[in-house]
Amino acid sequence: MKRIIREIELIPKIIGYNFFKKIGHPKLLPIILTLSVNDYCNSRCKTCNIWKNDIIKKRREELKLEEYEKIFENFDRIYWVTITGGEPFLRSDLPEIIKIIYKRTKPKVISLATNGILTKKIVSDTKKILNSCPKLNLIINLSLDGIGRQHDKIRGVKGCFNSVINTFKLLKKIKDKRLIIGINTVISRYNIESFFEIHKFVKKLNPDSFIVEIAENRAKLYNLDLRIVPKREKIKPILNFLIKENMKRKGISKLIKKLRREYYYFLLHKNSFTKKFQNFEGIASCYIMSNGEVWVSYVKRYVIGNLRDVNYDFKFIWFNKKAEKYRKIMEKNYSTTLANAFYTNFICNLNHFWRIAKILVI
Repeated sequence: MKRIIREIELIPKIIGYNFFKKIGHPKLLPIILTLSVNDYCNSRCKTCNIWKNDIIKKRREELKLEEYEKIFENFDRIYWVTITGGEPFLRSDLPEIIKIIYKRTKPKVISLATNGILTKKIVSDTKKILNSCPKLNLIINLSLDGIGRQHDKIRGVKGCFNSVINTFKLLKKIKDKRLIIGINTVISRYNIESFFEIHKFVKKLNPDSFIVEIAENRAKLYNLDLRIVPKREKIKPILNFLIKENMKRKGISKLIKKLRREYYYFLLHKNSFTKKFQNFEGIASCYIMSNGEVWVSYVKRYVIGNLRDVNYDFKFIWFNKKAEKYRKIMEKNYSTTLANAFYTNFICNLNHFWRIAKILVI
């Protein structure tokens, strides 16, 4: 009952975002945040070019701990935070950053995406985060794009597969009900032929959560010129399989299970979905980059300002003319297959309100 009440509390926000989108009022801050804490990585993935960035330069540019304090002291409550990079665990102060977010914004869930290479630090930081954030639900999503050498080849690091599996096993030994260990697989032209083999392997691992996304060209990943998206006809049978398989899975909440099913259904019927599917990225969700830039899209480089230029006043940026301009642009011919963006859009679309209500309440 307690969970149901908290989810129902989202409904007034959802209605508010629809008014904000239509008439510009009420002025609401986002409830879903993706925070990129760095812009460098220790993988050399074929589907991403972040690893080509100058690490020294990017470290010099990234937000410091005291800056995160300033940013989040004026934030409203956030429902879900996704921490990403680069590779977020390369930051020595990652647990401290998360503690600031938790203290200031009281999120229900914080999700961390990692390549799983830094096993000792990932396990150590996970324990620190759980200890310092007593009511937080923490998701650690480990990337797995193949089995054995295939994963190493896609990720560009020898021994990466063994590191991911070792990290997974050690994280599973942490006995805390608030910790969810997930596997994230990105289907690209490099591994689509092996998907069912990968799925079988992941099923034996028995993670708490398993999410599959389709590779996409995104400004944030510096991969706009890479040929990584698999052919549509090869994706369809995988999505049909995932819709059926997802409902059989045990050990994940009904909420996550239903949202995943809707997400895979969206990917399968994207063209017909989009006609009635309004965009709420940049309204109910936002992206803060490691250098202080605020984006309203993860796919396009729609920068609406830099927090350093406005004394870390997020509200000032969120309601400025540039934000308004990009929201109008995103109203036309904009779509993304990113899971987080879909969840934002699905929950906020009143066209699907009866389906949303069933997911939130039942």
